[in-house]
Amino acid sequence: MDYSNQEASAMMWKTDFAVMLLTKPFAQGFLPEHKSIAPKNTSSALYALELSSKEEVNNFMKLALAAGGEETKQYDHWFMYGRDFEDPDGNIWEVFWMDSAGIPKE
Repeated sequence: MDYSNQEASAMMWKTDFAVMLLTKPFAQGFLPEHKSIAPKNTSSALYALELSSKEEVNNFMKLALAAGGEETKQYDHWFMYGRDFEDPDGNIWEVFWMDSAGIPKE
């Protein structure tokens, strides 16, 4: 993508999904004047990304850890596998794979 510089890094995840990581001062410019970026010890959202396999989940986690993330949880149910991490800004991410056909019926 052509939207990366010293203040922002844009990454295409899929053909219809992009992620941008911004420096805090640059991100502040997108917020209304009365809003500020939350301190690291707060959480206002949990981001979840469904991937197509357990291997993709593990590969994503390797990249997250290499970029400064810290793993917070891992689970392996027979129909769902996931790993969670906290990014350097304190945001929580859940990266998972799920076999919808294997979800237990009640």
